[in-house]
Amino acid sequence: MMTTAQRRLLRVAAQVVSNSRMCLLTTIGLDGYPRSRFMGTFVTGQRWVVFLVCLADSNKISQIRRRRRTQLTFWVDDYHAVVSLSGEAELVKDIKVRRRIYKRTAPLQLFPEFNNTFAVIRFTASYLEYLNPRVSEESVKARVR
Repeated sequence: MMTTAQRRLLRVAAQVVSNSRMCLLTTIGLDGYPRSRFMGTFVTGQRWVVFLVCLADSNKISQIRRRRRTQLTFWVDDYHAVVSLSGEAELVKDIKVRRRIYKRTAPLQLFPEFNNTFAVIRFTASYLEYLNPRVSEESVKARVR
C-alpha cells in the first residue's frame, strides 16, 4: 500500500515525464551491453505511455525488435529530479498514429517529410523510480502496470 507522500511523488514523476521533450532511451546492443541515446519524446493522455521518434534504419529499431524491454530516463535540471521508467517498447505500425506523431514533430524539423524512413516507438512503462537527490526522502519505486 502506498503512502500519501509516495502517491504525491508519483504525481510529481508524471509531471516530469509529461513536461520533458527529451529522454535517454536505453536498449541492449548486439554485444549484450546497454546502449543509450537521447530521443525526442511525445506524451499522450495515456498514463505512463511515451512515444519516441527516430529514423527507421536506426540501431534502436533493430535493438527493440530483438528485445522489447527498455528503459527511459528523464530529468529536470531545476530541482535535479530523475525519473527512470522500465518497460517495453514496440514499433508503431498504425499509419494514422505515425502521421499524428509526425505532425507534432514538424515544428522541430527533425524529419524533412513523412515517409517510410520515419519510425515511431511506443513505450509502455511497467516500473518507475523517482529520485530527487537534493532531498533524500524524496524517492519512490513503484510498479505502474
